[in-house]
Amino acid sequence: MARRRPREPRETRSAEPVRARSASPRTLIVGAVAAAVLIAVGVVLGVVLSGGSDSSSGGETTQTRLAEAGAVGTLFAGVDQEENALGKESAPVTLVEYVDLQCPFCQRFSQDGLPDLVKEYVKTGQAKIVLRTLTFIGPDSERGARVAWGAADQNLMFQFVENFYANQGEENTGYADEAFLKKVAGGVDGLDVTKALDGRDSAKVTSSIQASQSAATKANIDSTPSFLVGPTDGQLSKIETRTLTIDDFREPVKDALAEAKNT
Repeated sequence: MARRRPREPRETRSAEPVRARSASPRTLIVGAVAAAVLIAVGVVLGVVLSGGSDSSSGGETTQTRLAEAGAVGTLFAGVDQEENALGKESAPVTLVEYVDLQCPFCQRFSQDGLPDLVKEYVKTGQAKIVLRTLTFIGPDSERGARVAWGAADQNLMFQFVENFYANQGEENTGYADEAFLKKVAGGVDGLDVTKALDGRDSAKVTSSIQASQSAATKANIDSTPSFLVGPTDGQLSKIETRTLTIDDFREPVKDALAEAKNT
């Protein structure tokens, strides 16, 4: 499942092919009414997929969900991380993931697919994951992405992103405010929160966000999450996701490994 950048969203579940939700820059500017409908759909899906209330509800609080996100440290323990890349630099296969931190389908992949992907391919040195942020859903997306890149400067981007997903709120409600970002960043072991927050408006962070957008346009990426895979330093191809689990990746990674071996 995914959320599209340019066009009207479509969604499916489980065994059906993933149909991305979308909203182009033009649509976001001109189609305010349509965008509102997309947001409403995203809210329902976000609540269902996260299994509970948002961070402002009376039951499950941001602080509570941060405690549940403690498994993030275990998932990434012992894994090399350099800015927005997770895994050994020498890994023969590269997987590029495009995300919007407000996208409920990105959150779903982080829960259903990423852990197995890290254990099966990243920790074994076969593949590395490169994370690129898009911010088409709205202002909360950009606020989150900026701090994520601030965390990337400390090689803790993936931990921050996972904590953000664990506390994902209703789209474009302004939930990703200063207090929220501080709590999410504070849930990352070893992260200098002040440094990450102070660096979010730096030229480096702005350049990283713009580079992600440019790379997405060049690769014809129109949805989140979207994935490219291929031999490291070779040609990357888009993966057609159906379940957002490890099953979507086994054959493409296998093919990429074989291609890398023959080059």
